[in-house]
Amino acid sequence: MTSFQVWAGVDSRSVSSLNIVSDSRISWGEHHRWDQGRKVYAAQAQPHIAGYWGDVAFPALALPQFLDQVNFGLLEARSTEEWKKLLVEKLRGLWRTYPDEEKRNFGVAHGYRLGSGMRCQFGLTILSYNRRSDRFNAVSVSMPSTSAILHIEGSGASSLRTSHIRWNESEHSGTSRAAFAGFCDSIQSGEDPYTGGSPQIVSLYRDRGGQMIGTVTMRKRHFGGAPIDKLSSTSPVEWRNELFERVDGQSKRRLPGAQRHKPL
Repeated sequence: MTSFQVWAGVDSRSVSSLNIVSDSRISWGEHHRWDQGRKVYAAQAQPHIAGYWGDVAFPALALPQFLDQVNFGLLEARSTEEWKKLLVEKLRGLWRTYPDEEKRNFGVAHGYRLGSGMRCQFGLTILSYNRRSDRFNAVSVSMPSTSAILHIEGSGASSLRTSHIRWNESEHSGTSRAAFAGFCDSIQSGEDPYTGGSPQIVSLYRDRGGQMIGTVTMRKRHFGGAPIDKLSSTSPVEWRNELFERVDGQSKRRLPGAQRHKPL
């Protein structure tokens, strides 16, 4: 159970970023929960990011294996279709020896980039497993011409959609700030009891490998769902607040020269 979202940022020229965001709550039934669960991942040396929803155990163990193979150059592909096939092949291979009694519904989003610079191509595969039919289903998602949410999943999906309606009816419609701010509003609303903790983000840009983004929400720092009480002055992490403004990780204030984003 979770709140999970993928969105693409588009500037005046083309897609400039692909982002996966999740909450950090892991629940065992209705009464046990933990708000520091890792749900999104980035391959730092390669342009790949991923995240999951639904059952925790298998994707939380399998996705890092897949991304490590990508990160160290053990897996390569030249097209979006090839990457989709590789994801299915690798996860299905791990799934074959997974205990039958532990198999439950789950889903995975895999974002990647082919090439770099202005001519690069972003890709997104959504893979889901249904226990009842015992089948995997994978689809490729097309990139938009304007900033847009590409996929929403989890028990918090209804709350997310309601929150995004408010932001899409404002002057911020069609922006990354609206996509992320709407997500943060949904978490903070508490409408979904299986959603909670801090938002955690991984992003892809036109260059560099996958990036794990730090968040400053409710004046508190988190990285991959875990609280960060003390921060090294040499940390290279990019930090964002609830309005998706670039902020200083130390002071938690908007960086000098960073674009200011208005709240609703």
